[in-house]
Amino acid sequence: MQNFLFQKNAGGASSEEQAKLAKDLEAAQEEAKKTKAEADRLLQIINKKEEEQNIKDKLIKELQE
Repeated sequence: MQNFLFQKNAGGASSEEQAKLAKDLEAAQEEAKKTKAEADRLLQIINKKEEEQNIKDKLIKELQE
């Protein structure tokens, strides 16, 4: 009990708080991983659309010549 009070008084987190913080950190890291995967997916879509637009623009230019 003294160790717990010492940790609290010294600004340390209890093991219960540490477990919660570890769980919160893990959840945040998982969310960041999912968000990055979604951003990568959307970037691929944008790149594909840009490639398609470049092909169309090139074809239009060739047809106009």
